[in-house]
Amino acid sequence: MSSLHVRSCAACGSRRIRRARAHSPGWRLLRRVAGLERYACGDCHHEGWRLPPGHATPPDQTELGLPARRVEARDRRMDSLGRRALARSVAVAVALGAAVALLLATSG
Repeated sequence: MSSLHVRSCAACGSRRIRRARAHSPGWRLLRRVAGLERYACGDCHHEGWRLPPGHATPPDQTELGLPARRVEARDRRMDSLGRRALARSVAVAVALGAAVALLLATSG
């Protein structure tokens, strides 16, 4: 298990940990860039960083004795979804721009 999957306090071992706020701008930036969250212990008040509880990292396939799996199909699907989302965003922006241009043309 990764050291970032914290389920107990690193200082005292207590399982009473909760999310803590990232107060400084540097901490907030780290939280967004790295995808980590702050945690605080309810017993000793130690604070640290961890992966969010819902974030699951898959076990390494070589540890399970499985051959490496090809991921090209998944990558192609994600690329396709990204292109569709971009096309949809551009279409909405163009439609809104055209609507605003029509409103300005008819009001002036």
